[in-house]
Amino acid sequence: SNAPRGCDILIVYSPDAEEWCQYLQTLFLSSRQVRSQKILTHRLGPEASFSAEDLSLFLSTRCVVVLLSAELVQHFHKPSLLPLLQRAFHPPHRVVRLLCGVRDSEEFLDFFPDWAHWQELTCDDEPETYVAAVKKAIS
Repeated sequence: SNAPRGCDILIVYSPDAEEWCQYLQTLFLSSRQVRSQKILTHRLGPEASFSAEDLSLFLSTRCVVVLLSAELVQHFHKPSLLPLLQRAFHPPHRVVRLLCGVRDSEEFLDFFPDWAHWQELTCDDEPETYVAAVKKAIS
């Protein structure tokens, strides 16, 4: 089978942020500003592995939305996964992080030197704010 061609918006999440992932998909599909964009999701479960195909999908995506949950943060501590995630979440202008029950922390700079350049959203932001952040990353 052919590797999927890139997409416009890729939502990366772990099982504990499943509802947020579904919410954002619904929001983006209902927003006329980003409705026409191709949206895919990438679930990093407990046994997550990251293939070359996964990496090429990430690298060909215009905006990566990272749902930063406790389970997802666990993946940053995996030496086999971190270098791939560092490449996948680059360049920083196209990365949007949504804090899902996780606080922003200096520790993340150890994992991602460009952390400060990612757009940051919280669960308390308005839906328009999510759409605007994604639009900005795509453009």
